[in-house]
Amino acid sequence: MDERLLESLSPQQRECLRMVWQQLSSKEIALQLGISKNTVDGYIAEAVTRLGARDRRHAARLCFGVSPPDLMGGDPARVDRATVSDVGLADGTSTPSEPWRRWLPFRTGAHNDLHPLARLLWIFVIAAIGAIGFGALASGVHLINELVR
Repeated sequence: MDERLLESLSPQQRECLRMVWQQLSSKEIALQLGISKNTVDGYIAEAVTRLGARDRRHAARLCFGVSPPDLMGGDPARVDRATVSDVGLADGTSTPSEPWRRWLPFRTGAHNDLHPLARLLWIFVIAAIGAIGFGALASGVHLINELVR
């Protein structure tokens, strides 16, 4: 830990950077400190500027070292996004392993991971099904109209 760098920061900036070093998000830091997320982001941005760092993680490493203690153990309640996509979903189901499943419009993660071309294909397919359905409905109405006459 570089004491010179820490002394150049305010206590709030040091505390926010310490929590960034512990890999907490701005929202988590705000919750723990009882301040708003925007205030946390402001403290961190000021600290990054003051330290001449590239980003928040770099500023935290400058002050506290390369990696936080017990990085592998950590808090079991926290789930890393990479872990979710590599191992399975947060609800315990696994991600589809078949390559053809990536073209289906089903969400397999925390975000829409469908390829843009697949999205366009599905828009076309849904529009075509809608047009066929509307045509069938119109034909049915026409047929009923002819039968009633």
